[in-house]
Amino acid sequence: MANAKKVLMLVENQPAPADRRVWPEALALRDQGFQVSIISPKGTTKCRESHVCIDGIHIYRYRLPGTGHKYVAYFAEYGVAVLKTFWLSLKVLVRHG
Repeated sequence: MANAKKVLMLVENQPAPADRRVWPEALALRDQGFQVSIISPKGTTKCRESHVCIDGIHIYRYRLPGTGHKYVAYFAEYGVAVLKTFWLSLKVLVRHG
């Protein structure tokens, strides 16, 4: 799969593969010959691993900050999501091209 086309899916609101919109899309892309990686937040009870490969799809997850004041939590969540997604996208680039 060295010459396969690659897709990096970014998810901010649900952990993969629990997100019922993203996972079927990832499987469809994989079935069409794409090398698929997903970056998503960790779940609170499930999907807790930082990196896992399920059905040939690499999933990288990050921890979101705890909730607090409504507006502060909103900005903290998005700020952390953007920074960690950027960092993990570089990691995916190095590992999978």
